[in-house]
Amino acid sequence: MLEDITPLMLETLAWGSRIEDLALLDIPSAAQCEAARTVLQQLGATDPQHQLTAYGRRLALLPCHPRLGHMLLQAHQYKHAGSSPLLQAAVWVAALAQDSVKPKAETTVRETLMNLEHHQYQRLQRQASRYLHQLEPGLALASPKTLSSREIGVAVALAYTDLIAYQTDHSQYKLASGKGATVAPLLAGSPWLAVLNGQQRDGKMVVSLAEPIAQTEVESWFAARFHQTEKVGYNRVQQRMEARQVNRFAAIELASKPLPAPTPKHLTRAWRTYLQNLPVAEWPLEPRALQWLQRLALAHRLHLPQPQAFDEPQAWPDSDNPLALIEPTVLDRALSRCRTWRQLSELGWEQRLQQSLPWPMQQALDTLLPVRYTVPSGQQHPLDYQSDGQVVLAVRMQEMYGQTEVIRVAQGRQNVVVSLLSPAGRPLQMTADLGQFWQGSYQEIKKEMKGRYPKHFWPDDPASATPTTRTKRAMQQ
Repeated sequence: MLEDITPLMLETLAWGSRIEDLALLDIPSAAQCEAARTVLQQLGATDPQHQLTAYGRRLALLPCHPRLGHMLLQAHQYKHAGSSPLLQAAVWVAALAQDSVKPKAETTVRETLMNLEHHQYQRLQRQASRYLHQLEPGLALASPKTLSSREIGVAVALAYTDLIAYQTDHSQYKLASGKGATVAPLLAGSPWLAVLNGQQRDGKMVVSLAEPIAQTEVESWFAARFHQTEKVGYNRVQQRMEARQVNRFAAIELASKPLPAPTPKHLTRAWRTYLQNLPVAEWPLEPRALQWLQRLALAHRLHLPQPQAFDEPQAWPDSDNPLALIEPTVLDRALSRCRTWRQLSELGWEQRLQQSLPWPMQQALDTLLPVRYTVPSGQQHPLDYQSDGQVVLAVRMQEMYGQTEVIRVAQGRQNVVVSLLSPAGRPLQMTADLGQFWQGSYQEIKKEMKGRYPKHFWPDDPASATPTTRTKRAMQQ
């Protein structure tokens, strides 16, 4: 099936049917259908509910692509305002666009029409005459030599408004659709181009056929597509949000200038957009807030009970999108006061996240997934809840003497991995089963550590030894 199914969709709607109801051998994809619906709505052929309009029925009567039909009807309407050159240009452009004529090189539409071979000219003349006769039976077809670049450019732009191109560099253009385009040197002399034909290559359109169009014509015919907006974006170098007033034509940025400060509304929206496109690990969250999110993720995965819930407990929320956890008006008010990355980091994320949960969840999280654990030495050490669901307790080995039981959280459903450290705080061993470790690889580690840290306690039977935070001399005092 052809990639562009816009004509098929228009014809199907004119029959009072839908593409989904047709017995097609090759079913169009959802993307093809969506693209066709977008074009038809932009042309005014359908309403927002994708129902055919009266204008769409007129388009369906023309034997050409809906884009070209739109161009013909608009040019015909303009003819009734007192000018026919645009209609003459439109019928020739429609004939050329529907034909198989290939330009000998990247050139203008007018040059192509002026240099047709005899058999090509006759073929296009017949087709252009048919279009003209259908729209204006009493009007004689003009020779393409009489057509001006102005009318041809406007005609092409009426058909392919999303392909109007604005020059950003010598041979580089930006299309109204937002995509980039490259043109040959012959076509690069105009700031604006109305593109009739091109090929997609490496994500860009390589333009092969276009016509210059003056900015005054673009402004006159497509005034509704010009707009001015306030654009707020994050400057990574300055680490702050910056506001600019941007003048656009469709998706093309024409000019911009800095604004003194973003409005609170734009600032809030910009922070939300920026954070949602950033991995949570890169957010300006304090370590305790990141740990809180990892604890919530574990509670969600384990469907942790909520002993303090009065009725049926609520399901644990997903932690993948922290912004969705905090009540929108509260979060927006806070974000609207932040201009810099530092201000964002000082919002007190952990408290805001904790307060976003119902009280039974807060209690369950604090009780069943504690942030600290009291080791045999009597000292409390933080538990590290990691992104893979593992819970790690980093502690000096001497403080764990006498511990043989597996350490667990979440009502015994999650083992804690102990990262045993040297007296200097360097990792020596990771284990979830201290009893097994004391009987096994501890003896080899003890031999090495005794020589490196002779002042510290390295018992032969750590499973029954007294835990300590002190050196051997201090223990004897």
